Amino acid sequence: MGITYQNIAASPACAVVVLVVVLVEIAELCICANSTTLIHSPPPCLERERQALVKFKASLNDSSNLLSSWHGHDCCLWKGIGCDNVTGHVVMLDLSTPFEKCRRSFSKIGGLDFYMWEEYGFMSGEDDCNLLYNQYLEAVNVDSSLLELKYLAHLNLSGNHFQSSPIPMFFGSMQSLRYLSLSHAGFGGRMPSNLGNLTSLHFLDLSLNVFSPHTNINWISQLPLLEHLDLSYVYISFQVNNLPIISAPKLQFLNLGNNGLTLSILDALQNMTSLVHLDLHSNNLASFPSWFGNFPNAFQNATSIELLDLSENNFDSLPLWSHKFEKLKHLYISDNNLKGPIPNALQNMTSIESLDLSHNSLTSVPSWFVELKTLAYLRLSSNALTSMECTISSILENMCRLKMFHIARNKLRKESIGNNDLSTYIRHDLENLDLGENEFDDYFPSWLEGDLSNLLEQLVNLQFLISQIIMPVLGNLLLRNNLINGSIPKSLCRVDQLSVLDLSKNRLSGKIPDCWKDNEAWEEIYLSSNKLSGAIPSSFGNLSSLAWFHLNNNSLHGDFLASVRNLNKLLILDLGENQLSSTIPSWSANTFSSLQILRLRQNILSGSIPPHICELSSLKILDLSRNNLIGLIPWCIGNLQGMILEAPNLSPTSLDASIPLPPSISPDFEYPKDWKTEDVIEVKEGRELDYIRILELVVTMDLSENNLVGTIPKGITMLNGLHSLNLSNNHLTGELPIMIGNMRSLESFDVSSNQLSGTIPSSMSVITSLSQLNLSYNNFSGPIPTSTQFSTYDPSSYADNPYLCGSPLPKKCGYSNPVHGSSDFEDDEDSKKDELEKWLFYFVVAAGFASGFWGFIGTLWFKKTWRHAYFRRAEDVADWIYVTTAIRMGKLMKWMMMGNHSHKHLSGLDEAVLENIDACKQLFTITRTSLGPNGMNKMVIDHLDKLFVTKDAATIVKELEVQHPAAKILVLAGKKFELCICANSTSTLLHSPPCLENERQALVKFKASLNDSSNLLSSWHGHHCCRWKGIGCDNVTGHVVMLDLTTPCERMWKGYGFKSDESDCGFFNNQYLEGQNVDSSLLELKHLTYLDLTGNYFHSSPIPMFIGSMQSLKYLSLSHARFGGRIPSSLGNLTNLHFLDLSWNYFSPDSNINWISQLRLLEHLDMRRDYYALQVNINLDALKNMTSLVHLDLQGNNLSSSIPSSFGNLKKLEYLDLSACWLHGPIPNVFENATSIEFLNLSENYLDSLPSWFHKFEKLKHLFLPVNNFQGTIPDALQNMTSIENLDISGNSLTSVPSWFVELTTLVYLEMLDLSRNKLDGRICIDFQKLVKLWYLDLSSNNLDGTIRMEESSTSVMSEMLHLNLSHNQIGGSLPENIGHILPNLMNLILGNNLINGSIPKSLCEVFWLSILDLSKNRLSGAFPSSFGNLGSLAWLHLNNNSLHGEFLVSVRNLTQLLILDLGENQLSGTISLWTAETFSSLQILRLRQNMLSGSIPSQICELSSLQILDLSRNNLNGSIPWCISNLRGMTLEAPHLSSTSLVAEALTLSPNSAIVQSPILCPTSSNIQSPTLSPAPISVSVRTLYSPAPPKDWKTEAVMEVVKGSERDYIRILELVVMMDLSENNLVGSIPKGITLLHGLHSLNLSNNHLIGELPNKIGDMKSLESFDVSRNQLSGIISSSMSALTSLSQLNLSHNNFSGPIPTSTQFSTYDPSSYADNPYLCGSPLPKKCGYSNPVHGSSDFEDDEDSKKDELEKWLFYFVVAAGFASGFWGFIGTLWFKKTWRHALFRRAEDVADWIYVTTAIRMAKLKKWMMMRNPVNA
Repeated sequence: MGITYQNIAASPACAVVVLVVVLVEIAELCICANSTTLIHSPPPCLERERQALVKFKASLNDSSNLLSSWHGHDCCLWKGIGCDNVTGHVVMLDLSTPFEKCRRSFSKIGGLDFYMWEEYGFMSGEDDCNLLYNQYLEAVNVDSSLLELKYLAHLNLSGNHFQSSPIPMFFGSMQSLRYLSLSHAGFGGRMPSNLGNLTSLHFLDLSLNVFSPHTNINWISQLPLLEHLDLSYVYISFQVNNLPIISAPKLQFLNLGNNGLTLSILDALQNMTSLVHLDLHSNNLASFPSWFGNFPNAFQNATSIELLDLSENNFDSLPLWSHKFEKLKHLYISDNNLKGPIPNALQNMTSIESLDLSHNSLTSVPSWFVELKTLAYLRLSSNALTSMECTISSILENMCRLKMFHIARNKLRKESIGNNDLSTYIRHDLENLDLGENEFDDYFPSWLEGDLSNLLEQLVNLQFLISQIIMPVLGNLLLRNNLINGSIPKSLCRVDQLSVLDLSKNRLSGKIPDCWKDNEAWEEIYLSSNKLSGAIPSSFGNLSSLAWFHLNNNSLHGDFLASVRNLNKLLILDLGENQLSSTIPSWSANTFSSLQILRLRQNILSGSIPPHICELSSLKILDLSRNNLIGLIPWCIGNLQGMILEAPNLSPTSLDASIPLPPSISPDFEYPKDWKTEDVIEVKEGRELDYIRILELVVTMDLSENNLVGTIPKGITMLNGLHSLNLSNNHLTGELPIMIGNMRSLESFDVSSNQLSGTIPSSMSVITSLSQLNLSYNNFSGPIPTSTQFSTYDPSSYADNPYLCGSPLPKKCGYSNPVHGSSDFEDDEDSKKDELEKWLFYFVVAAGFASGFWGFIGTLWFKKTWRHAYFRRAEDVADWIYVTTAIRMGKLMKWMMMGNHSHKHLSGLDEAVLENIDACKQLFTITRTSLGPNGMNKMVIDHLDKLFVTKDAATIVKELEVQHPAAKILVLAGKKFELCICANSTSTLLHSPPCLENERQALVKFKASLNDSSNLLSSWHGHHCCRWKGIGCDNVTGHVVMLDLTTPCERMWKGYGFKSDESDCGFFNNQYLEGQNVDSSLLELKHLTYLDLTGNYFHSSPIPMFIGSMQSLKYLSLSHARFGGRIPSSLGNLTNLHFLDLSWNYFSPDSNINWISQLRLLEHLDMRRDYYALQVNINLDALKNMTSLVHLDLQGNNLSSSIPSSFGNLKKLEYLDLSACWLHGPIPNVFENATSIEFLNLSENYLDSLPSWFHKFEKLKHLFLPVNNFQGTIPDALQNMTSIENLDISGNSLTSVPSWFVELTTLVYLEMLDLSRNKLDGRICIDFQKLVKLWYLDLSSNNLDGTIRMEESSTSVMSEMLHLNLSHNQIGGSLPENIGHILPNLMNLILGNNLINGSIPKSLCEVFWLSILDLSKNRLSGAFPSSFGNLGSLAWLHLNNNSLHGEFLVSVRNLTQLLILDLGENQLSGTISLWTAETFSSLQILRLRQNMLSGSIPSQICELSSLQILDLSRNNLNGSIPWCISNLRGMTLEAPHLSSTSLVAEALTLSPNSAIVQSPILCPTSSNIQSPTLSPAPISVSVRTLYSPAPPKDWKTEAVMEVVKGSERDYIRILELVVMMDLSENNLVGSIPKGITLLHGLHSLNLSNNHLIGELPNKIGDMKSLESFDVSRNQLSGIISSSMSALTSLSQLNLSHNNFSGPIPTSTQFSTYDPSSYADNPYLCGSPLPKKCGYSNPVHGSSDFEDDEDSKKDELEKWLFYFVVAAGFASGFWGFIGTLWFKKTWRHALFRRAEDVADWIYVTTAIRMAKLKKWMMMRNPVNA
């Protein structure tokens, strides 16, 4: 069947029809596509185009819901879609982002073509536009479904993100396009040349993309209709092929800015005669070569150009024909190489309005320049102008349209000003005048009259009428950096439009006028760097719109609060370098919501930094340095959100910070909008830096050179955007925050000249940008981290930290990095066997327990007669033992007393009386507070070493067996007293009344308000409440008089005279009562005299007000009870109070304690601050009349006010603790009359001297002055303090010892002396043997030299000496041979880090109690003493870094208590002994490094199960590594850390002499017995117990040097956390035991430099804690186990010089190691080695091989898979084909049906295609 097409034009009738159709088509073309018609409503969009749009939407990621309207059937109603109103075709697709639409919302800006401005990202509404920046569409590429939009004329995808995909090639097929914008859309690759097919294109914008280099743009010449072309910021070097000319005759807008173009490309651009806007800025265009002729031909004839931008190129001249540009209005040639005078080519440009010649090297302004009278914007700044043929005054006079004139940053002098009188010219237009940074001196022409006053009077001159101002609309006046003198005139206040005033860096003097008014235009004021004086005018506060305020570097004084209070729009407040006083106001976020820079540097501000400063969330620069600020750094400092990385930059001004603002200034420009023009001086890296242009990127904090105290807040590490942090020259204490590594942006960190301590946190290693570090003049200790940057800092960065060691300091650490080890693994069979044995062991134990225990107990349980007989016999034996022992010990004590007094001759009554008086004094000292409400518990050890904790005087005297008649009387009296009153109950033998019911009910209600999870009140049941635990009643009336709910922990610590530490209460840690508050039911106890709630938990609730109503109270202790809020003033009503303890709570700093003055009977006051609580500001005036006060403890509070003179009225004061109270200077003389003081603690203050009257403290026994500012010699005021027993002046800067101290004739009672951590130098010339009572001496960390001399005689034995520390000095000579005889009871001898030589004295091995011996890092020689085995108590032995030789095995075998054995770096020989667990059951550190040991490593070493550090490196050991190495359980993660005994255990550890420690506990009182006089805690607290040197010690004081990661590290303070094994540099052979991988607690494993063979253990990946692994220089082979990829903490790996083969695993860390880690393994390949592996699929961290069973299983599964596939194919395929094969009829029917379907499809398609062609021919008759 055929279709015949007839010639339509052959028939006249048909011709008419054709004409009608043509007219209809013409009508459709005339109707606007997006308008409505009166004939019919717009048709809906076509379905296929709607489907194309839906598909296009599906290809996009629309996280911002920009296409939320794209639903429904009519796509023409969708946002961004435009349709033809007649045909319904989609003709516009505008998907530009809201940000791009916002930027382009202004078609013109002040007459300048807005496209020039938008390319620089400068729009007046830019700040608001930035809020829309994150709203865009995203896709991998542009979907080809757009091809369905065949009538699309407008396509805009600007601002979206297409992930650097190339522009699609199919765009070249969309020939209907007239507008195409792909700006800032994230395209990349090459520009497709088929864009030249878009011949209908008028507008093309491809700017702000990153195309590949050398893109060809010849296709531009194929676009004859192109009017707008923007290829700026595409960062490519265009190529032009052989085609000589690219023609674009209709092009009006051309932007090729910022592309690195050269002149060769411009020569190919021809016939652009229609150009109006030409932008070639930021390219490499240079001066024209001689052969080049004129300016590029493309532009020479473009005389219609109105805007020409050639800025930021390399032009050094302009062609003479430039005058042809008669229509040129805007010319920008800034940032080129123009030299000499202004080019003459500009002379005839009479239409010029904007001219920018800034940033060149022009030297003069020609006379014709004033004829450019059409100029409105003129910039000549930043040149080298020295002369002006037309003066500044003539320019201002002749250029009547001038709005902006910038001629700053030149070298103009006074002659350039000119003498024209401007007073007759009214300048209505001039808005911006910048004459700054020239060399105008103090002389001005007649119209300026010499100084600023007259200058400004001319600029702002009031004529006869006030409206006649020369420059009435002047907005910006900039005269900075000249030599102008005089004062600031008041007339300046009368300029209504002034917004920016810059008079900085001149010689202005006098006061600032106080006349400023708010014109709602003020934005910036710069008066800095002058000589202004006086106060800051309060009228500045009227300028409500002021944003930048600079008054720094003047001589202003007074208070500045009133001047700035109302400036709530401030962005910058710079008042630094003045003389401002007062305190920093408590500004809040409401005051300065936008403040970003606060600079009050170098004033005389006082007070503390208010916490409200943390509310300034926009702050990015905070500089309060060089003031007199005190107090803590606010704990909330981490709330400064502006210093966190997530914070936005300072007031962003553009889309892309890398895109510069245009060099010209817009007519609506408000100077300066850009932060790049702003500068601030800050101290960084030890020098002042002037931040210009990058100020918006700077984030700093400087609090240096103040008097700040306390610790560095942990929250400061949240400021991860900080670039510089300076806290130097303060009094900060504590350690650096552990999380300081979070401050990744830190470039400068200075905490020098403080009192910081601890180790340098290893987390600082991750701060890779840290270029300047200063930790000098502190007390840091331990090794300097060995990360790269720490060793590159100058050694001065760590100066004067005596305990720091390691590179770059010359002081090397004495040990390497320890490692934690573990054991290997057992095979499955061994594991099952061990499991069976374990259960068998449990069964045997259970059976033994059942048969043994119950066989005995069960018999006694059921046989009563046997039970009675057994216990009767046990009691008889116990009585016999006790009596026999007591008698014999009594005889022994008597014999010893007779022996001790045999040298005395008692004669006469007088001698006997004196001895009786002395005995009574001793009894009084022991028992004086044993009764009454202020009784003290005592810890007593009797002759049987039995411990008693009691407050009963009779018991104390009895158990101590005091042999004196007075003592016997006291014992008898005590027995009589027991018959009347039981000491700790309310029952008596005569009468015991029950408690009152109303009080019992009150106690029950009080109990109900508490959470008693520990059952502390389990006894509170029954009717007799007087028998309840903690309750005391009056024995006559039955009233409750005592409520003692002290926690068990606190009660135990009170027995030792301390406050508790929760971490050291052991079993009692979690035993306390808990309540939301104190219930008011206590008010029913109206006779309560004693209330103690110490140690309980009240959730920071305030102390209840009703306690002030309990006026019977005499004793009140709320210590450590977690109270908070303000201390209630109602406590002042407790006028009967004798004892008050509010210590260790969390009270508000502003608590008022003036009520204390009402407590006239108060004897004991304790208000110590908790370590984590805020300081309370205490006004000592409240204490001046409390003359009964005996005990006063204010430790850790803020004595902000001066100590009043009336404070000296406290004459009964015996105990005073003012430590850490911010005391400065000398001790105030108000203490002069407090001569009863026995205990004085002034540590951790800023005292620098002791007054001369200090000797009046004749009773002073305990004086603590550590960590102050004492310098020079030991204060002379101590000379006459003959009663002193304990003296601590450590941590100061003392340099010498006075002569009176050397003789020690006055300090004969001294027991404890600590002069450590000073700067004492010279010889040790103090004769300490005169101090017969001295038991603690510490002179460590000084510069002492000389030798140790001790003379042995019967009177010189220092039997009391327990602790001697002379380490870290320069002491030389040999140790005295008799040192062990003179110090027979010594427990700690620490002499490390000196210059001692000779051998170890044998007498030292006779000191039985010796526990710590440290002689390391000296010059000792000789054989290892064999008598060391006598030191059975020795726990720590350090003899490393000496020259000892010989064998040591026999010597140390008997030291079974050893925890540390460090004999490294000596010359010891022999073999390692067969030590077992019985030999060293507790040994945790074994260090035999760098000796001459031989033989093999014995397998018995595996029995040292507590070992955590094993270092046998650098010896001559041979043999294999013991296979049992996995038994070192101390090197597994389950192992406990190095045994550190809690403070409780240390307190319980007693020295050889018994000690008595007292603390307050109250006995119940009785109404019929007179209450004893209340007394405070006695001062005779044994400080020896506080400083008990008995082991085990604190591991934080211990140090060991180990080699880790190739460098020696000195581990201090963290030693208990280190686990390592080092067997390197020996002759070990064999393979690495597989069991070593069980040591999963190891941090470092070093097996290098041996002869090991075999492969690495397969399960080495189990050693998850491994940080350093070194097996270099062995003979290991095989592949690198991929399981090592699991070692994520492995930072150092060395596999070099082995025979490893195969690919290096490709996990992340393996490619980051240095190639030297794999060196000399010839068969290794892969990254980071240059040798690549010879296959395409390297191993990616997967397993290198499978076990045999897994391999077999995988093989079986593979064959099973093949079988299933084959079976499926056979059943499916052949089931169908086979049927057709054998059934002929079925086969014929199937193929017949298939042929019919094919015929039907063919016929249907042919018919429909024919109809479609006919319809199309009718639609387009012309083409037909």
